[in-house]
Amino acid sequence: MYAAYGGIFIALALGWGVVVDGFRPDRWDMLGAAICVTGVVVMVAPPRGVKRRYSPECVEKLFGNTQAPTNRLTIKRIMAAYR
Repeated sequence: MYAAYGGIFIALALGWGVVVDGFRPDRWDMLGAAICVTGVVVMVAPPRGVKRRYSPECVEKLFGNTQAPTNRLTIKRIMAAYR
């Protein structure tokens, strides 16, 4: 989260320098800001619809019911089944 904030901060700081301070960024300044904003997009907008790792069928198969695991030992058993 902080990395995404940092990328936006860099781009806004560059914009502030242009608007308020009269700074003229060169191509390297613009390239750096574009890389930062691209990184933000990668972090904030991941692909959706990714299949869940632990399906309800797996939990039912291991534990005989569809209730969510409630303790660490149960979670470890689920993780061990998928390794």
